[in-house]
Amino acid sequence: MKTRAVIFDLFGTLVGQFPVDLFETSLRRMSAAVGLDYQAFSEAWTGQTNVRRHTGAFSSFREEIAWICEQHGVTPSDEGLTTAIGVRYDFTRSILVPRSDAVATLEALRSMALLTGLISDCSEEVPELWTETPLAGLLDTEVFSCSVGLKKPDPAIYHLACERLGVAPRECFYIGDGFSNELNGARSFGMRPFLLLPPDEKPPESSSWEGSTWGGDTLPSLQSVVDLLREE
Repeated sequence: MKTRAVIFDLFGTLVGQFPVDLFETSLRRMSAAVGLDYQAFSEAWTGQTNVRRHTGAFSSFREEIAWICEQHGVTPSDEGLTTAIGVRYDFTRSILVPRSDAVATLEALRSMALLTGLISDCSEEVPELWTETPLAGLLDTEVFSCSVGLKKPDPAIYHLACERLGVAPRECFYIGDGFSNELNGARSFGMRPFLLLPPDEKPPESSSWEGSTWGGDTLPSLQSVVDLLREE
């Protein structure tokens, strides 16, 4: 069946690789702002509250950070909470920078009458900051996990994207960097998944990265999906 839509991941795909060092620096600044030991804060943020944050279980960052502090017997000041939240927004704003070929790829797909979508596992600041990015308005639908209460690789999140676009899974390409088990999730749902694997980027050193065992299709760049679809 002819491809009608291309659905993208966000971090590591439409925007660049996730900057681990910068992320850790942001966590150190957040933990210092609320007066909590960095190790305790980091373990809670990346472990205990990660899924809940990405599925909208907390009403806000303020609630989440206060909850983490409470588990460790710390009562942060309102000023400290505000500072920590500001650090998180600044971090996310700094990484919501499209890859060099992202905008041109989306514009080319639109000119080919192909539908485009986004599925992102993310927290509340991403949809809030989305309109500030050059990617805003270039996709036919955006599915943010924190807004819909679903996270990859739950089939329901892929279904939602397809439903919004009005396409069947088998009519969709899915392009991601291989985290959240997103590629296998997309394939199980019936999409054709591609691992974005730029040759000039160092592969992630993470046991949760699908790329180390991925035997499916790969793409060296976002632009290459345009070339591939032009050959269909």
